[in-house]
Amino acid sequence: MWSITVGSYIIALSFILAGFKTEAKTYYFHLNKTSNEFMVRNRLNLNNSASNYPSGVYLSELRNNITRRKYNSNEVQTHPLLDPEWDYNWKNISRRKLPSYIYKFYEAVADDLTDPIRILFNANPQNSTILRFNLSDISTNENMSNVELHFYFKVTDKNLFQKSLILRLYQMENSYFNETSLINPDAQKLLNVIYIYQADSGWQVFKLTNTIQNSLIERKDLFLFITIAKPNEEQFSFFKDTNVDNFRTFLILKSESSEDDFAKSSESVSQNHLCRKNDFYIDFTKLNWMKFIIAPPGYHAFNCFGTCYRSQDLPNHRKVTNSAPEFARKSLCCIPVQYSRLTIMFYDKSGNIVIKPYEDMIASACGCR
Repeated sequence: MWSITVGSYIIALSFILAGFKTEAKTYYFHLNKTSNEFMVRNRLNLNNSASNYPSGVYLSELRNNITRRKYNSNEVQTHPLLDPEWDYNWKNISRRKLPSYIYKFYEAVADDLTDPIRILFNANPQNSTILRFNLSDISTNENMSNVELHFYFKVTDKNLFQKSLILRLYQMENSYFNETSLINPDAQKLLNVIYIYQADSGWQVFKLTNTIQNSLIERKDLFLFITIAKPNEEQFSFFKDTNVDNFRTFLILKSESSEDDFAKSSESVSQNHLCRKNDFYIDFTKLNWMKFIIAPPGYHAFNCFGTCYRSQDLPNHRKVTNSAPEFARKSLCCIPVQYSRLTIMFYDKSGNIVIKPYEDMIASACGCR
């Protein structure tokens, strides 16, 4: 007797031979939609007396179990990661609102970026006077020397509104400190001073140079604080970081070579009208990468499509090698012959931001090879 059950493209075929001891051999077949052919998927020996399977087991239960195992094995996507920095538990990243400047900054540097840029958020608890930035994730190969501190200065004191103010940025040179260590700010290292003619709420920027280079080289935590004072007055107050989400305080670190000369790959045309470049869009959501990638959501990678003939205009090297016997039967392929880079902004394992260029991401020209 033949018994056939179809479910999720799996067919169970049972053979029961009369006159012998009852034994069922079950074969599982996988249907190939393209060729419309069945291939052996699995094979099980079913015997009620076998210790591997309890008495009364049903074929439908086994089929469902195998189907579930097959489904669960595909739950974790195995798309290759472009960067070891992407290899971490993305569930730990909190995708909170980001300051709008970060998006504008990414758009401004994306086309010409040649070296990574890192954006670190204040790691100290809210309402803290001392700003702390963790530098441990920065590789020693990254020469971060150009530094900017961005913070939202909110004027809550009516006595300071529309007044001239002086903001001073200090670095704590000793990590073993408490709030009482700030009684005398001049005992710490003064990094920079900015002058506000008419104080109002808004973003302020401290531009730093190599004054914190030692901290960057040693990859130690960076501790900063800001004092607020009126001109020609000794009294001062401290900036307390109460900003959250899209007003968070952040530090931008970039290498000086990021804005150096950069020869952008030109979009040259293909060598002939048969082998040409076609649009091909990569959606990072389908790759499950948008859990850690901030921008872009995808990009036009392009691909090459067309027919190549030996009579087409080829480099002299290719013309000669085509005449050699070992190349005589090898056909030419329409493939990318020139690439350009793509800059991606993403979260690292600490929840900070990295803006990094990746080479050979976009097919910018096609040819026959």
